[in-house]
Amino acid sequence: MTQTVVCKRSIMTILLLALLSGAAWAAPRIVCRQPIYLFRAEGNTPMVENTFLIENVGDEPLEITHIYACCRTGVDMLRLIPPGSNSTLHVKLGLEERWGTFVKNVTLESNDPQTPYLTLCMTGTVFRYVDIDPRMIDFGRVAGDLPLQTNATIVFESKFRLNVTNIVSSSPAFTAYFTPNDENYATLTIRTLAPLDEGVYNGEIWLYTDNSVFPLLRVYTAVSVLREYVTVPATLLVSPSATAVSKTVLIRPRHHRPVRVVSVRSTNPAISATCTPTGELGFRCDVRFTDVTANMDNAQIIVTTDDALQRDIVIPVRVGAETTLP
Repeated sequence: MTQTVVCKRSIMTILLLALLSGAAWAAPRIVCRQPIYLFRAEGNTPMVENTFLIENVGDEPLEITHIYACCRTGVDMLRLIPPGSNSTLHVKLGLEERWGTFVKNVTLESNDPQTPYLTLCMTGTVFRYVDIDPRMIDFGRVAGDLPLQTNATIVFESKFRLNVTNIVSSSPAFTAYFTPNDENYATLTIRTLAPLDEGVYNGEIWLYTDNSVFPLLRVYTAVSVLREYVTVPATLLVSPSATAVSKTVLIRPRHHRPVRVVSVRSTNPAISATCTPTGELGFRCDVRFTDVTANMDNAQIIVTTDDALQRDIVIPVRVGAETTLP
Protein backbone atom coordinates (compact mmCIF):
# COMPACT_ATOMS: atom_id res chain seq x y z
CA MET A 1 0.00 0.00 0.00
CA THR A 2 1.47 3.31 -1.04
CA GLN A 3 1.90 6.28 1.25
CA THR A 4 -0.52 8.29 -0.90
CA VAL A 5 -3.33 5.79 -0.27
CA VAL A 6 -2.62 5.85 3.49
CA CYS A 7 -2.75 9.67 3.52
CA LYS A 8 -6.04 9.68 1.59
CA ARG A 9 -7.51 7.20 4.04
CA SER A 10 -6.28 9.26 7.00
CA ILE A 11 -7.79 12.43 5.54
CA MET A 12 -11.11 10.65 4.94
CA THR A 13 -11.08 9.33 8.54
CA ILE A 14 -10.43 12.82 9.89
CA LEU A 15 -13.24 14.30 7.75
CA LEU A 16 -15.64 11.56 8.88
CA LEU A 17 -14.77 12.13 12.51
CA ALA A 18 -15.28 15.84 12.03
CA LEU A 19 -18.68 15.27 10.45
CA LEU A 20 -19.68 12.89 13.25
CA SER A 21 -18.43 15.35 15.83
CA GLY A 22 -20.41 18.16 14.21
CA ALA A 23 -23.56 16.00 14.09
CA ALA A 24 -23.16 15.18 17.76
CA TRP A 25 -22.97 18.87 18.67
CA ALA A 26 -25.77 19.97 16.36
CA ALA A 27 -28.88 20.79 18.41
CA PRO A 28 -31.71 23.32 18.69
CA ARG A 29 -31.33 26.12 21.26
CA ILE A 30 -34.36 27.95 22.64
CA VAL A 31 -33.92 31.56 23.79
CA CYS A 32 -36.31 34.27 25.00
CA ARG A 33 -34.48 37.50 25.70
CA GLN A 34 -37.42 39.06 27.61
CA PRO A 35 -39.04 36.18 29.53
CA ILE A 36 -40.81 38.44 32.10
CA TYR A 37 -43.64 40.84 31.25
CA LEU A 38 -44.69 43.43 33.85
CA PHE A 39 -48.10 45.09 33.61
CA ARG A 40 -50.50 47.37 35.46
CA ALA A 41 -54.23 47.13 34.77
CA GLU A 42 -56.87 49.57 35.96
CA GLY A 43 -60.63 49.88 35.87
CA ASN A 44 -62.42 47.77 33.29
CA THR A 45 -59.40 46.09 31.68
CA PRO A 46 -60.83 42.69 30.63
CA MET A 47 -57.47 41.06 29.85
CA VAL A 48 -53.77 41.66 29.44
CA GLU A 49 -51.84 40.51 26.36
CA ASN A 50 -48.18 40.11 25.52
CA THR A 51 -46.11 38.65 22.70
CA PHE A 52 -42.93 36.78 23.67
CA LEU A 53 -40.25 36.40 20.96
CA ILE A 54 -38.97 32.80 20.96
CA GLU A 55 -35.67 32.29 19.06
CA ASN A 56 -33.85 29.18 17.87
CA VAL A 57 -30.14 30.06 18.04
CA GLY A 58 -29.11 26.44 17.47
CA ASP A 59 -28.35 24.60 14.23
CA GLU A 60 -31.23 22.11 14.26
CA PRO A 61 -35.02 22.71 14.03
CA LEU A 62 -36.62 23.62 17.35
CA GLU A 63 -39.92 21.90 18.10
CA ILE A 64 -42.24 23.14 20.84
CA THR A 65 -43.80 19.87 21.96
CA HIS A 66 -46.08 21.21 24.67
CA ILE A 67 -47.27 24.50 26.17
CA TYR A 68 -48.27 24.49 29.82
CA ALA A 69 -50.55 27.39 30.73
CA CYS A 70 -52.73 28.00 33.77
CA CYS A 71 -56.46 28.59 33.76
CA ARG A 72 -57.83 31.69 31.99
CA THR A 73 -54.63 31.88 29.91
CA GLY A 74 -54.78 31.69 26.11
CA VAL A 75 -51.67 30.94 24.03
CA ASP A 76 -50.91 30.74 20.32
CA MET A 77 -47.67 30.25 18.37
CA LEU A 78 -45.94 28.47 15.47
CA ARG A 79 -44.36 25.41 17.13
CA LEU A 80 -41.66 24.44 14.59
CA ILE A 81 -38.82 26.98 14.38
CA PRO A 82 -35.96 26.50 11.87
CA PRO A 83 -32.34 27.20 12.93
CA GLY A 84 -31.58 30.92 13.10
CA SER A 85 -35.29 31.80 12.99
CA ASN A 86 -37.92 32.75 15.55
CA SER A 87 -41.59 32.52 16.44
CA THR A 88 -43.91 34.63 18.56
CA LEU A 89 -45.87 33.32 21.51
CA HIS A 90 -49.01 35.40 22.02
CA VAL A 91 -50.43 35.15 25.55
CA LYS A 92 -53.82 36.43 26.72
CA LEU A 93 -54.52 36.54 30.44
CA GLY A 94 -58.12 37.15 31.55
CA LEU A 95 -58.46 39.67 34.37
CA GLU A 96 -62.14 39.23 35.15
CA GLU A 97 -62.69 38.80 38.90
CA ARG A 98 -58.99 39.38 39.55
CA TRP A 99 -57.54 42.08 41.77
CA GLY A 100 -54.28 42.88 43.48
CA THR A 101 -50.84 41.53 42.56
CA PHE A 102 -50.43 38.09 41.04
CA VAL A 103 -48.08 36.03 38.86
CA LYS A 104 -48.96 33.67 36.00
CA ASN A 105 -46.47 31.43 34.20
CA VAL A 106 -46.40 29.79 30.79
CA THR A 107 -43.91 26.94 30.28
CA LEU A 108 -42.67 25.75 26.88
CA GLU A 109 -41.49 22.16 26.53
CA SER A 110 -39.16 21.63 23.56
CA ASN A 111 -36.53 19.36 22.04
CA ASP A 112 -33.69 21.62 23.23
CA PRO A 113 -31.45 19.20 25.18
CA GLN A 114 -29.98 21.96 27.32
CA THR A 115 -33.25 23.78 28.13
CA PRO A 116 -36.10 21.30 27.75
CA TYR A 117 -38.39 23.60 29.77
CA LEU A 118 -38.51 27.38 29.36
CA THR A 119 -40.75 29.35 31.74
CA LEU A 120 -42.17 32.73 30.79
CA CYS A 121 -43.79 35.00 33.35
CA MET A 122 -46.57 37.62 33.30
CA THR A 123 -46.84 39.54 36.55
CA GLY A 124 -48.58 42.73 37.54
CA THR A 125 -51.21 44.47 39.62
CA VAL A 126 -54.91 44.93 38.89
CA PHE A 127 -56.61 48.01 40.32
CA ARG A 128 -60.41 47.87 40.33
CA TYR A 129 -62.75 50.85 40.36
CA VAL A 130 -65.24 48.57 42.12
CA ASP A 131 -64.20 45.81 44.50
CA ILE A 132 -66.09 43.21 46.55
CA ASP A 133 -64.77 41.93 49.86
CA PRO A 134 -64.92 39.02 50.22
CA ARG A 135 -65.57 37.62 46.75
CA MET A 136 -66.17 34.14 48.16
CA ILE A 137 -68.73 33.45 50.90
CA ASP A 138 -68.33 30.01 52.45
CA PHE A 139 -70.75 29.26 55.28
CA GLY A 140 -68.76 26.14 56.09
CA ARG A 141 -70.29 22.98 57.54
CA VAL A 142 -73.75 23.62 58.96
CA ALA A 143 -76.86 21.71 59.94
CA GLY A 144 -78.92 23.51 57.29
CA ASP A 145 -82.12 23.65 59.35
CA LEU A 146 -82.03 27.38 60.07
CA PRO A 147 -81.09 30.27 57.75
CA LEU A 148 -77.60 31.74 58.00
CA GLN A 149 -76.63 35.25 56.97
CA THR A 150 -73.43 37.17 56.26
CA ASN A 151 -72.36 40.35 54.47
CA ALA A 152 -69.97 41.35 51.73
CA THR A 153 -68.84 44.94 51.23
CA ILE A 154 -68.86 46.59 47.80
CA VAL A 155 -66.36 49.46 47.68
CA PHE A 156 -66.50 52.20 45.03
CA GLU A 157 -63.68 54.45 43.88
CA SER A 158 -64.32 58.14 44.54
CA LYS A 159 -66.88 59.63 42.15
CA PHE A 160 -67.51 56.22 40.59
CA ARG A 161 -71.05 55.09 41.18
CA LEU A 162 -73.38 52.36 39.99
CA ASN A 163 -76.86 51.12 40.84
CA VAL A 164 -77.77 47.47 41.16
CA THR A 165 -80.76 46.80 38.90
CA ASN A 166 -81.26 43.09 39.65
CA ILE A 167 -79.87 40.30 41.83
CA VAL A 168 -79.94 36.66 40.73
CA SER A 169 -78.72 33.55 42.58
CA SER A 170 -77.52 30.64 40.45
CA SER A 171 -78.36 28.23 43.29
CA PRO A 172 -81.71 27.84 45.07
CA ALA A 173 -79.79 27.45 48.32
CA PHE A 174 -78.91 31.17 48.48
CA THR A 175 -80.56 34.55 48.22
CA ALA A 176 -79.19 38.09 48.55
CA TYR A 177 -80.17 41.74 48.77
CA PHE A 178 -78.28 44.99 48.23
CA THR A 179 -78.16 47.97 50.62
CA PRO A 180 -76.48 51.25 49.53
CA ASN A 181 -74.64 52.93 52.41
CA ASP A 182 -73.00 56.03 50.96
CA GLU A 183 -71.17 57.11 47.82
CA ASN A 184 -68.14 54.92 48.61
CA TYR A 185 -69.55 51.57 49.69
CA ALA A 186 -72.62 49.36 49.89
CA THR A 187 -73.54 46.11 51.64
CA LEU A 188 -74.50 42.84 49.98
CA THR A 189 -76.32 40.53 52.39
CA ILE A 190 -76.32 36.82 51.50
CA ARG A 191 -78.55 34.24 53.18
CA THR A 192 -79.03 30.50 52.99
CA LEU A 193 -82.58 29.33 52.26
CA ALA A 194 -83.31 26.84 55.01
CA PRO A 195 -84.14 24.08 55.42
CA LEU A 196 -81.51 22.52 53.18
CA ASP A 197 -81.09 18.82 52.52
CA GLU A 198 -77.73 17.27 53.25
CA GLY A 199 -75.11 17.90 50.59
CA VAL A 200 -72.70 20.50 49.22
CA TYR A 201 -74.14 23.64 47.61
CA ASN A 202 -72.07 25.92 45.38
CA GLY A 203 -73.34 28.93 43.50
CA GLU A 204 -72.89 32.54 42.45
CA ILE A 205 -74.72 35.74 43.29
CA TRP A 206 -75.02 37.89 40.15
CA LEU A 207 -75.48 41.65 40.57
CA TYR A 208 -76.63 43.38 37.40
CA THR A 209 -75.86 47.11 37.31
CA ASP A 210 -76.60 50.20 35.21
CA ASN A 211 -72.88 50.83 34.63
CA SER A 212 -71.39 49.91 31.24
CA VAL A 213 -67.94 49.36 32.77
CA PHE A 214 -69.19 46.87 35.34
CA PRO A 215 -72.52 45.54 34.06
CA LEU A 216 -72.17 42.38 36.17
CA LEU A 217 -70.59 41.72 39.57
CA ARG A 218 -70.30 38.23 41.04
CA VAL A 219 -69.84 36.72 44.47
CA TYR A 220 -69.19 32.98 44.84
CA THR A 221 -71.11 31.07 47.53
CA ALA A 222 -70.76 27.68 49.20
CA VAL A 223 -72.21 25.73 52.10
CA SER A 224 -71.86 22.11 53.26
CA VAL A 225 -74.89 20.65 55.00
CA LEU A 226 -74.23 17.69 57.27
CA ARG A 227 -76.61 17.40 60.17
CA GLU A 228 -75.41 16.17 63.55
CA TYR A 229 -78.79 14.45 63.95
CA VAL A 230 -80.91 12.21 61.74
CA THR A 231 -84.68 12.52 62.03
CA VAL A 232 -87.02 9.70 60.98
CA PRO A 233 -89.03 10.75 59.13
CA ALA A 234 -87.03 13.72 57.84
CA THR A 235 -90.29 15.57 57.06
CA LEU A 236 -93.51 15.03 58.97
CA LEU A 237 -96.27 14.50 56.39
CA VAL A 238 -99.89 14.68 57.60
CA SER A 239 -103.24 14.59 55.84
CA PRO A 240 -105.95 17.23 56.43
CA SER A 241 -108.17 16.20 59.32
CA ALA A 242 -110.91 17.76 61.44
CA THR A 243 -109.93 15.64 64.45
CA ALA A 244 -106.78 15.37 66.54
CA VAL A 245 -103.81 13.56 64.97
CA SER A 246 -100.73 12.13 66.69
CA LYS A 247 -97.37 11.42 65.04
CA THR A 248 -93.97 10.20 66.22
CA VAL A 249 -90.52 11.34 65.08
CA LEU A 250 -87.32 9.56 66.11
CA ILE A 251 -84.10 11.57 66.47
CA ARG A 252 -80.74 9.82 66.30
CA PRO A 253 -77.37 11.59 66.70
CA ARG A 254 -74.40 10.84 64.43
CA HIS A 255 -72.01 11.27 67.37
CA HIS A 256 -71.69 9.78 70.85
CA ARG A 257 -71.75 12.96 72.90
CA PRO A 258 -74.33 13.20 75.70
CA VAL A 259 -77.00 15.74 74.69
CA ARG A 260 -79.93 17.16 76.62
CA VAL A 261 -83.16 18.56 75.15
CA VAL A 262 -83.70 22.08 76.48
CA SER A 263 -87.06 22.89 74.88
CA VAL A 264 -89.50 21.90 72.15
CA ARG A 265 -91.66 24.41 70.30
CA SER A 266 -93.73 24.70 67.15
CA THR A 267 -94.22 27.60 64.76
CA ASN A 268 -97.95 26.81 64.67
CA PRO A 269 -99.97 27.01 67.92
CA ALA A 270 -102.17 24.06 66.87
CA ILE A 271 -99.11 21.76 66.94
CA SER A 272 -97.51 20.60 70.19
CA ALA A 273 -94.67 18.16 70.85
CA THR A 274 -92.77 16.52 73.68
CA CYS A 275 -89.40 14.75 73.50
CA THR A 276 -88.21 11.89 75.72
CA PRO A 277 -84.84 10.07 75.66
CA THR A 278 -84.70 6.63 74.05
CA GLY A 279 -81.74 4.63 75.24
CA GLU A 280 -78.41 6.34 75.81
CA LEU A 281 -78.37 8.93 73.00
CA GLY A 282 -81.54 9.15 70.90
CA PHE A 283 -84.87 10.93 71.42
CA ARG A 284 -88.51 10.24 70.65
CA CYS A 285 -90.74 13.20 69.79
CA ASP A 286 -94.49 12.75 70.12
CA VAL A 287 -96.29 15.36 68.02
CA ARG A 288 -99.98 16.20 68.42
CA PHE A 289 -102.16 18.18 66.02
CA THR A 290 -105.49 19.48 67.39
CA ASP A 291 -106.59 19.36 63.77
CA VAL A 292 -104.77 19.49 60.44
CA THR A 293 -105.46 22.39 58.09
CA ALA A 294 -103.74 23.78 55.01
CA ASN A 295 -102.21 26.69 56.95
CA MET A 296 -100.02 24.21 58.82
CA ASP A 297 -98.10 23.46 55.65
CA ASN A 298 -94.42 24.43 56.05
CA ALA A 299 -94.74 24.70 59.83
CA GLN A 300 -91.72 23.63 61.86
CA ILE A 301 -91.15 21.73 65.09
CA ILE A 302 -87.93 23.01 66.66
CA VAL A 303 -86.12 20.85 69.21
CA THR A 304 -83.50 22.91 71.06
CA THR A 305 -80.59 21.05 72.63
CA ASP A 306 -77.47 21.96 74.59
CA ASP A 307 -75.28 20.69 71.72
CA ALA A 308 -72.99 23.52 70.57
CA LEU A 309 -72.52 22.00 67.09
CA GLN A 310 -76.25 21.86 66.30
CA ARG A 311 -78.33 23.56 68.92
CA ASP A 312 -81.64 23.36 67.02
CA ILE A 313 -83.09 20.27 65.33
CA VAL A 314 -85.81 21.33 62.91
CA ILE A 315 -88.57 18.96 61.79
CA PRO A 316 -90.56 20.42 58.87
CA VAL A 317 -94.30 19.74 58.56
CA ARG A 318 -96.04 19.24 55.23
CA VAL A 319 -99.77 18.92 54.77
CA GLY A 320 -100.84 16.58 51.97
CA ALA A 321 -101.82 13.04 51.08
CA GLU A 322 -99.86 10.48 53.09
CA THR A 323 -98.24 7.53 51.31
CA THR A 324 -98.90 4.12 52.78
CA LEU A 325 -96.13 1.59 52.26
CA PRO A 326 -97.26 -1.85 50.96
